[in-house]
Amino acid sequence: MPGKSNLRKVVVDVGASEQLSVVTNAPNIRDKTRTAVAMIGTEFELNGQTITVAKTHVGGVLSEGIICDSTMLGWAGGSAGNCVQISAE
Repeated sequence: MPGKSNLRKVVVDVGASEQLSVVTNAPNIRDKTRTAVAMIGTEFELNGQTITVAKTHVGGVLSEGIICDSTMLGWAGGSAGNCVQISAE
């Protein structure tokens, strides 16, 4: 994204009729990998606070979800800030 060196817009296929546009700062996201995505309306708890995913604009770009890291999924031992990689199996 222009002027935002740590942010990237990714297009995510979540199996719906349309793909989602998501802005992320996950440094390990790559093309053609599987990752966990919280779509609009998803609720999760982070630091004792309930977060509801909503459509938003980040740096002037529409973001329709969140690329999840291990902390968002409540997993211990993962790398906060890195997207969760899921095997094809």
